[in-house]
Amino acid sequence: MLTDREKWLVHFCNIFTMSSMAEMPDRHHMVLHMMEMIRRERCRSLTDENIDKLLEEINEEMLGGKNMLKYFMGNAERCLGVEDEM
Repeated sequence: MLTDREKWLVHFCNIFTMSSMAEMPDRHHMVLHMMEMIRRERCRSLTDENIDKLLEEINEEMLGGKNMLKYFMGNAERCLGVEDEM
């Protein structure tokens, strides 16, 4: 069974991705509103402070992930094992 934190993360990723792909107008407001409704209905144990902390952690991971992906893209052959086969 997922924790409330894990549930919130699943819903956040899903809603954020779907709203980005659909290019919804006023997407930011809609995502915030939906995530608050999900917190109230599906993730009741999470407080505003919990959500703020989780968003900070997501942001830190995304920044670290961005740097990692830049590295991988710049070293694609080595990261994909292509040079080992040559």
